[in-house]
Amino acid sequence: MLKPLALRLQPGQDLKVELDTLVQIRNIEAACIITRAGFDQQKNSRGGSRLDAIYQER
Repeated sequence: MLKPLALRLQPGQDLKVELDTLVQIRNIEAACIITRAGFDQQKNSRGGSRLDAIYQER
């Protein structure tokens, strides 16, 4: 079953660091990013982004 999780990042937060933290805290074994929206302060899409949903399989 897919379980949606939402993650909102503030400007300056690192997308990869926050995703790694979420995976560890929630003990997620497999996930995918469905969509994201927001403003990128850097070309590598790591700053000031809003991640709309992550779906977790259990």
